[in-house]
Amino acid sequence: MNTWELMIGDWVLYRKNNTPYKIVGIEPMEGLGPREGFTFKLTDSNEVFLFVRAASVAPVPITSDILEKNGFVWNLECEQFMLPPYSPDVSYSGAIFYANSKYAQLELYECIYVHQMQQALRLAGIEKEIVL
Repeated sequence: MNTWELMIGDWVLYRKNNTPYKIVGIEPMEGLGPREGFTFKLTDSNEVFLFVRAASVAPVPITSDILEKNGFVWNLECEQFMLPPYSPDVSYSGAIFYANSKYAQLELYECIYVHQMQQALRLAGIEKEIVL
């Protein structure tokens, strides 16, 4: 995972305890390369805050449990997870997240991690708070 891919609001795993935390702050660290060049301020669901180096975080893999917990439903007809209402407007299929604009269907990018899905939703203009 490239740390410059991450944004405030993204979910990551803290490597020391393998617990998901949300990024609430990003600070550059002078004199360090791109891999270690940031510190992250993280918070968990209990509003506990941590300040960690970039190498201390890992991506959260997308699972069917996470999708279902966030309102995605498996659609047998399309064989994919979709956000209701069931339409081709927004769907998650395999490892590809799609979103339709009024003018064209856009393949945003491959999403295998929660932070990628969060960013794809933001790019599609879908305001959805992801819960882990």
